[in-house]
Amino acid sequence: MSVPRERDRAGYVVKRPIDTAIDKLAVTIETEAPTDEVWRAITEPSRTRQYFYDMALHSNWQPASPISYDLPDGTAVISGRLLEFDPPRRFAMTALFRFDPRARGEGESRITWELAPHGSSTVVTLVHDRIRNRPVTRRIVRTGWPAVIDGLSAYLVPYAVARILVAGGP
Repeated sequence: MSVPRERDRAGYVVKRPIDTAIDKLAVTIETEAPTDEVWRAITEPSRTRQYFYDMALHSNWQPASPISYDLPDGTAVISGRLLEFDPPRRFAMTALFRFDPRARGEGESRITWELAPHGSSTVVTLVHDRIRNRPVTRRIVRTGWPAVIDGLSAYLVPYAVARILVAGGP
């Protein structure tokens, strides 16, 4: 199902500015994968590389230590500091999108991964917040995270088909 788009007289899609008052995007899936397996998928470099744009997550998992999603050549694409680490339930980090100079200029936001057992399945919630008044960061977040979560879902397919729910405004 496609959403009708407003068009100008020439038929081009009219772009509207992103609502900068919204401060977060939340994406949630429920998968039949066990919580420990999902935790490994979101924290182990060799696994994140499988579904996260070929990026590996690197950290020593100590509070306030550096954490980054890096390309195979070592280039940090997203970098920040570890804010919380509570395996296998939750980790949070500051985030700076280094690949886009405009987003980099907007400053840090926050990424939080949360896992909750739900019977034999796991509910995975990714929240990217502190994006109010950061229109470039918001645009990246709105397009990037649903694709990453879809990739995570596909990576976890051996455990079953996952249901994806997205929240966070237009």
